[in-house]
Formats: sequence, C-alpha cells, structure tokens
Amino acid sequence: MKNSFEIAQDRETELTSEEKFNLAKKKHPDPRSFMDKIKHSIQEAAPVQDWLEKRAENMVKESGVNEVIEGYDAEEKIRIADIGGGTQHIEKEIIKNNPGKNVSTVGIDLKDYASGAISGSGEGKKINTVFGSGQELPIKEKSVDVATSFFTFQELSHEDQEKMLDEMIRIIKDDGKIIIVDEPPQGMTEEGIFARAKNILRNVNVSEYNVHSGEEWRDLFEKKGLKIVDKKEFREDGKEVDEKNPAQFFSYIVEKAEKKIEN
Repeated sequence: MKNSFEIAQDRETELTSEEKFNLAKKKHPDPRSFMDKIKHSIQEAAPVQDWLEKRAENMVKESGVNEVIEGYDAEEKIRIADIGGGTQHIEKEIIKNNPGKNVSTVGIDLKDYASGAISGSGEGKKINTVFGSGQELPIKEKSVDVATSFFTFQELSHEDQEKMLDEMIRIIKDDGKIIIVDEPPQGMTEEGIFARAKNILRNVNVSEYNVHSGEEWRDLFEKKGLKIVDKKEFREDGKEVDEKNPAQFFSYIVEKAEKKIEN
C-alpha cells in the first residue's frame, strides 16, 4: 500500500491511541459493550449488505466517477482517495466498474478498533483503508488523482466542511478531480431521512444534517479556487429526474481553477 499511496507519516502519529479511540467513539459510543457487538452483528446481516451494495452500485454509476476514470489511459496509475469510506462498498464498486484501468483506492474514515495502520482488503492491494479525519487527511500533498466524498459533507459543520474541502484540494494533483455526492435541501425531509437511516440501522438526528443549495455550493467552490466540471442529479430508484420525480442526490465534479480567489 505504501507504494501506491503516500501516507503522511507525521499525520499518522499526531493522535495517540486514546485520542483515536475517543474519535471512533463518536460513531459508536462504546465498541466494547455488549449492545455494540450486537449492533455490529446485525449490520453484517445479508439484507443490509445487499442494500449497501445496490446503493453503492447506483452511486458510482450516476456520480460520474467512472467517466472521470475513463479519461485516463489504461497504463496510467489512478489513485483515488474516498473520504468517509466506511464499509468500502464504494471503493469495491469503483474497482469492479473499471477492470481495464490501473486503479487503486484508499478509504479514510474514523473506524472502530482502528489501529491507524493501512491494510489491504479485497481485490489484492487495490482497496485499502486508513484511519483518519476528513479535516486532517493522512495523505501527502498532491499525491492522488481523484478525491471523492459520498454523503460525508452533510454530516459536518460549516467550518469542518471547509476544512475537509481544503484537505481534498491539498491531496489532489494539480490536474486532479474532486467528486462530492450529497443530497439537496429539498430532499432532506424528516420522513426521507429516517426511512433511509432505518435501512442501515442508524440513529440519526435530522437537525444535525448540514446541506446546501446549488448556489451555496457554487459560492463555496469559487471561494476555494475550484471550478465545476460537471454536475449530475439522480435518484435512488433510477427514474429520470423531472418535476414529478425530483432529484434525491447530486454530484459535483470540480477541479482546481487557474487562479484562486483570495478572501
């Protein structure tokens, strides 16, 4: 893995084991508890896994990730960092969709039982994970071709959203791409959120979701010196987006602009 991704060693060692554990507890209050072990066993149930796989298939297909990868020559090494990689379903789907490309992925997330070490899983060394925060990515500057984020921004504060975007800009190469998949404000109804949360057995607080309009996203990208390459809108059921069937998700594909706008 260290031959494929340049992991910032200083960032790996900044957190002590206790600090890493406390960060992981934000997602799972007590990984050692009996109830948490039951929760994890339930999450591995086939119906949940099937749903996660189908969702990842749709997200990768509709988000534009494959189109970006198609822009590279077959012999080129394509390094993709997925922030908030979680269960690795997205990374696995990316690899499955691009068998003719030299693609490797790393998922960065706060995870239970995380050691901070990098490990390979599935597809040889093409899919990897590393423990880390989206606001301080353990990846070296300008070392990845594509940085992706699926439904991570909406769970962050405004301040942390900017920090994470800054980090994604830092780790991509000058000609790299950033792909952000999230949900529009009009799609974040209380009923819709809880319906989806039930599928993945999550307890959610609707008020904690921090989503933006298209204009707000464009303003943020401009502020950070990014230009929009493409925007896509799509639905989980695969239906065409129209007035009767509004978009449930969107993806922005952005890259570094020639000139960064100073504050």
